[in-house]
Amino acid sequence: MFGHLSKCVFCAAVLAIACCLDTNHVGAQSGLTEVYTTATGRIASPLRLEKSSNLSFGLIAANNGGEVTLHFDGTREVTSGDVAFIPGQTGDVQVAAFEVRGHPHSDVQIIFPVTMEISNGSETMNVSLLSSVGTSANLFDNPPANRLNFTMGAVLEVGPGQLDGEYEGTFTISVAYE
Repeated sequence: MFGHLSKCVFCAAVLAIACCLDTNHVGAQSGLTEVYTTATGRIASPLRLEKSSNLSFGLIAANNGGEVTLHFDGTREVTSGDVAFIPGQTGDVQVAAFEVRGHPHSDVQIIFPVTMEISNGSETMNVSLLSSVGTSANLFDNPPANRLNFTMGAVLEVGPGQLDGEYEGTFTISVAYE
């Protein structure tokens, strides 16, 4: 019988204490102030990189070797040494061209190797790659908004007496939000 009575007394005491507490007064004494805020987030549209043309120096006579520069506008010139372009035989001279699409007003990093090799079996030539926009650009600054068009030019090092034939190599280009 005392067990049941003890439980009743205990419950009555807890209820009496709870009724006497003034929660507003306790909060004011502690200096506690509450503010609610909202957390948000937006996901940027994924970057897309599309290639519209490959890089090609066209037909070149090696002679005693030298360097050929393929400019961003597709023109090429002998920048050093004794190489020549064969008149009327331009071949497929073109810059590599790309378009990046992504979230407007975003900075984009362009990642590519500085140098690469092209080869014809065991024969190789070095190529130094150049981007018309450098290694960073903003999608907002290049109309239409959220797109960036750029080209890759290069400098080709032709060795003296470079063997004739088709030289080829590949390089990877990628883009990322900065």
